[in-house]
Amino acid sequence: MQGTHASRRSRALQRGGYDYDMSHTNFVLANVAGGTAFARKLDKHGLIVRPVTSYGLTDWVRISIGTSSEIDRFLKAARPE
Repeated sequence: MQGTHASRRSRALQRGGYDYDMSHTNFVLANVAGGTAFARKLDKHGLIVRPVTSYGLTDWVRISIGTSSEIDRFLKAARPE
């Protein structure tokens, strides 16, 4: 099931125009041009992504795969405004 969720998440990031690193884990790093602001935006939708500014990646966030319903919520919330 993890592979299916990862594929859906990757397609969503591509459609949103986000750069990301492929991963063989349960998370991905994505360049969202303002990691902290993006994390706050998703937090308003009840979704938690982690900015990775402590690693010097100010525009990047860590996104876990989650459940199918969480992926659906992510797809909706992550759309560029």
